[in-house]
Amino acid sequence: MSRSLIRRSVILLGLVACSGKSDDAKPAAGTAKAAPTGKAAPAADPFTPRDVSGVALARVEDAVVGVPFAIDLPTGLVREAKDAYVNWTWPDGMFNAPSITVQVLELPPATLEAAVSAAKFTSDAELVVATQQAVPDGFLVSVHRADDHYLSTELTRTIGGKALRCAIVHRTTAKQGPIPARAATTALAEKICGSLAAR
Repeated sequence: MSRSLIRRSVILLGLVACSGKSDDAKPAAGTAKAAPTGKAAPAADPFTPRDVSGVALARVEDAVVGVPFAIDLPTGLVREAKDAYVNWTWPDGMFNAPSITVQVLELPPATLEAAVSAAKFTSDAELVVATQQAVPDGFLVSVHRADDHYLSTELTRTIGGKALRCAIVHRTTAKQGPIPARAATTALAEKICGSLAAR
């Protein structure tokens, strides 16, 4: 290999190395440093509870077991469908925000008392019943733990001759801490489930 070719190679490698360090230069005053090219932004922690109580909702049309329905949901959720249910979770983790499920119930509650009993049927000894009311063609019940480590909203409604249940559930561990803005999140859950309707 000739000396001139070696010299050109060394110069070229030096230029490439220097240009690769330009991202590390200090930004001008008042400007934010740009993220290095080719590196993805760090993903949200899938285990740290998020406050989702203020998210905007949009109308979504879907179907479960041949029963078409519409519901208002946050945008960008991940949809999973099985035989008797459709489930939505947040794209950055399954454990940091409530999951939303619409499913067919074979034995829906016949009374408000039965709906409350079904909503309280968990491993938690004491649950606070925040909401219990009859709604058109069904019932709405919201419960939570006093320490805000668990919330659940369930709405049952007859649509197309079938009983559908909208269930929104979020549980956190002691290490994760309480659900942020639990009361406002319950209000959002009731708004989502309350929007369940035939289409």
